[in-house]
Amino acid sequence: MAEISVESTSNDSEDSSDVTNSLYAEERLSTCKTEDEWLHDLLVRRTLKPSIRDFQLEHGLELVRGHDVYLVIAPGKGKTLVSLAPLLAAQELGQSGVAIIIEPSKFLTEQQSRVFETMGIRSLAINQDTLRAAYAAGRQDLFDEFEAIALAGREVLAVFLTPWMLASPRIYKLLGNPMFKRALRWLFVDEAHLVNEEDSVWRTPYGDIKLMRSRLYSSTVHLAMTGTSSPSDDKAISANLGFAKAKHARYSIDTPHIKYITRFLQHSFSGSTFYDLSFLIPPDMKCQDDILPTLIFCEQIELGYRVMKFLDTLIPSNIPNRHRLILPCNSLWGSEHRQRFKLGLESGAVRIGVCTDTCTLGVDITNIRRVVLLNQYKSFTQIKQELCRAGRDGAPALAYTLAPAWLEKKAVTEQTSKKDSEEASRRALLPSVVVDWYNSAALQKCPRIVDLDHNHEPFALHDQCCSVHFPEPETTADLSANAKWIERLAPKSSSSSRVPVSDRTCPPLEKPMKEAVVRIITRWRTNTWWSFASADSMPAEWFLNATAMSRLAEKAHICTSYDRFVIVLGPWRYLNDHGQALFEVMTQILTTFKEIFDTRKEMERAAEEAEAQQEASPVVETPSMSEPAAIHRVVLRLPRQLPKSDGGNQHCSPPARYNTQQQAKG
Repeated sequence: MAEISVESTSNDSEDSSDVTNSLYAEERLSTCKTEDEWLHDLLVRRTLKPSIRDFQLEHGLELVRGHDVYLVIAPGKGKTLVSLAPLLAAQELGQSGVAIIIEPSKFLTEQQSRVFETMGIRSLAINQDTLRAAYAAGRQDLFDEFEAIALAGREVLAVFLTPWMLASPRIYKLLGNPMFKRALRWLFVDEAHLVNEEDSVWRTPYGDIKLMRSRLYSSTVHLAMTGTSSPSDDKAISANLGFAKAKHARYSIDTPHIKYITRFLQHSFSGSTFYDLSFLIPPDMKCQDDILPTLIFCEQIELGYRVMKFLDTLIPSNIPNRHRLILPCNSLWGSEHRQRFKLGLESGAVRIGVCTDTCTLGVDITNIRRVVLLNQYKSFTQIKQELCRAGRDGAPALAYTLAPAWLEKKAVTEQTSKKDSEEASRRALLPSVVVDWYNSAALQKCPRIVDLDHNHEPFALHDQCCSVHFPEPETTADLSANAKWIERLAPKSSSSSRVPVSDRTCPPLEKPMKEAVVRIITRWRTNTWWSFASADSMPAEWFLNATAMSRLAEKAHICTSYDRFVIVLGPWRYLNDHGQALFEVMTQILTTFKEIFDTRKEMERAAEEAEAQQEASPVVETPSMSEPAAIHRVVLRLPRQLPKSDGGNQHCSPPARYNTQQQAKG
């Protein structure tokens, strides 16, 4: 049961219309036996849920009554329904009003907007992607639409913004209109703990949310929610958001249906092979359903692409649709792909999603049975958020955290080398709870005990708690699968995947040349992709990502044969169909730059010979010697024509959708 401290009264009204609405609500509520029953029946009817949880009803009713609430409860327990409650109640009572709901990412603004729409609440997600999409579709400007609905005062509207968008000049301009400000009845903040996250991109914009209190009427109802705030952090978070006088409610943050598995990496993850992750693809895979629906979290986009390429190579070639079983999701992808990514995982068509923190906060993909955190150790709240992407439907799930070997604690007597001392110094810079999480077994604890101790909660052992108390079946099964893959892949990788040295056909390219290579390959990529992709396909980034293109540009001078080109490029799902065409592009690029280098050498040699002849010959003063020599500028241009892909002999322009997006970006 929650421990709820009441430290405030309901907000004062600013205007007679608010008083009228409040009286009208009281009159309608009084016709029911109790307010609790009225709201419970309303939520059951509108959400089609068989029952409403006690905390949802309790705090939803507090918001309906006009109280500010600060709520902490484990991810996936149903916080969204608390924020829906006052809007559904207002709609049921025939009232109007606007709710601004702050979400940390564009992905989450779009996801939550769709959730509210399914509940019958008109919603807008306003971010850079949706603004561009609305413009490209010829739709009304989203801010103008927001303003028109608010001023009309005829319906309930939920508007989802990131904290950066909340601080935009467009919002501040709207708040300068008293009528608009009067229509703004609710301001909700999701993932409130981010205001307290050290060295994160969210801390400053979340901290600025507090400034909104002085700009809004005091009748505006405020809600802050989080699933990963510790009791010791609650006071600072609520103060930094302006919730010091709100009603505080804290529930358990434990997720007993998720089994925590902690491991230290046994193999390098700096190259193109990730043997510690190979168990994710069963060695005896027969169909796509053999892969558990999985999310892999990587700190950098580039690392995620390398992981995806490696796992792609493990999927047997006879599996249908094998090149689309693993998809990326990061900040480089637009809203259309993010929705396709989510639906693909939920339908089972996509089996593994490789993500950055784009999918960390609040993203609700219901059927994820396994998450893997690769090299994540800087923030414990981020670790918890990512772990809790598993089992959102309440069914049993697995959560792996894989850390580099230097995070493993050693006894002081075992720290004998300089490397041991350096690793101890690195660990000392991390939050102690993170170090304890990965070393829980050595502390005679388990990951769950570390988590619950951090949140001042008691521990009770339950079945499949963690890998410390219940190491099987995962330990044996995973390590066995890894060993089989290593046996299959090690001979091949040791002989063929090492990037060869230059054969000196062409010198390494200079920086402007490398930039030109990326531009040329990007143009080839776009033309080739849209020559065979359908109008609803993923962006060209899916065909050949930026990391692969940068690698080709960096090692272009090595690609003097097709075999060398394949090694430099690394695993590529379209190599069989389009590898030869891309190699021809690289050959033409390399030939052109070699000509530039050769011409430069000839000019340098000629200049040296002329200088030598001048030093050997007597100098005769002539009038012309006092005049500066003319400087000639030589412009070398790359050929405009590039080899076409084997995918089609005719040049195919991208669909209208692609052209429109490009124009919008321009």
